[in-house]
Amino acid sequence: MLLGIAFLVPAALATLAVDVLSPFGVLEWLATLLLAIGLISAPWRDRRPWGPSRTGLVALVALVLIRFAGGGYSPHARLEVLPRGHETRVVDPLFEERDAAILGARLFTWTGTFAAPEFPTLAPLLVTAYDDMELELGHRLGTTLPSTTFGHDTGDAFDTFIVEPDGEPRGTVIFLHGYAGNFVLYCWQVAVAARAANMRTLCPSTEFAGRWWTVHSERIVRAALAYSARQDDVVVLAGLSAGGFGASRLAPELHGTIDGLVLLSGVDPEAPDPLVPTLLVHGDHDGMMPIDEARTYRDAHPDRATLHEMPGTHFLLIEQRSNVRAAITRFLFDRQRESSRRSGDAPPR
Repeated sequence: MLLGIAFLVPAALATLAVDVLSPFGVLEWLATLLLAIGLISAPWRDRRPWGPSRTGLVALVALVLIRFAGGGYSPHARLEVLPRGHETRVVDPLFEERDAAILGARLFTWTGTFAAPEFPTLAPLLVTAYDDMELELGHRLGTTLPSTTFGHDTGDAFDTFIVEPDGEPRGTVIFLHGYAGNFVLYCWQVAVAARAANMRTLCPSTEFAGRWWTVHSERIVRAALAYSARQDDVVVLAGLSAGGFGASRLAPELHGTIDGLVLLSGVDPEAPDPLVPTLLVHGDHDGMMPIDEARTYRDAHPDRATLHEMPGTHFLLIEQRSNVRAAITRFLFDRQRESSRRSGDAPPR
């Protein structure tokens, strides 16, 4: 019975988002619910060859096998473990990021975990953003959330989403995720902007809290930089929310290895001179990292930092997807032109 309750808890939680679960998510929810009911009711039922517990277990195993068989990776987007660059971890293909993200947003909202006024808008935003991404991307990439939750990412092995441009890359954007782990949804927004500038995007994973300024996480950033430096002449560090906070702290320490800095809805206003051109994109009604923090940073480094204030909240990256992408792409083209002038190459068009 205890085992049945263990399966019943996630099935019960999933009912909070069953209206927006992916097709696979719905099937997994039904199979888990059937398995839980079968295990809990087993002491009071006659044994049958195909009772609910056995049927639910077989269905779950079948769904797992289908996920492994239908990985759906494409030439321009994949999930790997860097810096060695080998296949994903076993748990990465087992879960649907969309389902976990929307369920988590609803749980955080209903439990009042975050006091920011914009948080109740997150779940509906995620539904639309995932729908759009699935149309653009055309396949699923798996998720890093299990590995991140259990602390598997280190400087020697860390999950990374990699998105390649259509042609020969003219550089790399290294994107640092925020609190709650590495979501391909946010990585993809930045990757679309980078692809427009013919640049590769690496989205490495660190701990759940996204504290990129720690020694542990800095090792991951440096390993990602070393991986990209083998091929690229332009490297831009970017970060979202806590990732932006961490990137603003790390940038001075990485002088000579990066050519630009992009801070999205997150910055340490007291961070020192970044020593490279810096783009800040921030929502004017951000209730989690107020716009004044970005203004303070810009005013402290007027020769380096440019601030784009846009109507929106802390979730600006998915609220204003097109405008944020366009601002990032223009910044990346500028960095490429600077690099071309220094090297004497033809500037990008």
